[in-house]
Amino acid sequence: MAQAARSRTNRSQFSVRFKKQLDQVSTQIMKVEKNAQKQIQSVLKKTERMKSQQKKRLQVLIKDAKKMKAGQVISQAEKLKKEIESKANMGFEMLLKKLNMPSKKEVDALKRKVSSLDKKLKAFETKSQTR
Repeated sequence: MAQAARSRTNRSQFSVRFKKQLDQVSTQIMKVEKNAQKQIQSVLKKTERMKSQQKKRLQVLIKDAKKMKAGQVISQAEKLKKEIESKANMGFEMLLKKLNMPSKKEVDALKRKVSSLDKKLKAFETKSQTR
């Protein structure tokens, strides 16, 4: 009986120590879980901040890309405008030649010649009247 009593006491003490250790482990697990939750929340906040920053950067890049494209379009439009004007002028000159009509340059040159001849004629008339 003494042995049975010691055995019960040993079992009881073992049970108490086991329960105490189990409680300590449980407490440690709860601390680890809380710490893990804090870490997860921290990572989630950082991720959200990074996501927001990246979204803003992407919007800026898109805006810049649109500007670049608009700039490129404007540049292309200016080149095309010059090319069209050049081709139109060449076509207009060819049309005038086919119709046997003088160009603006030719008309301006003729105006200068007529003006010069007019001056010479007036000078000749005044000279002849004085004689």
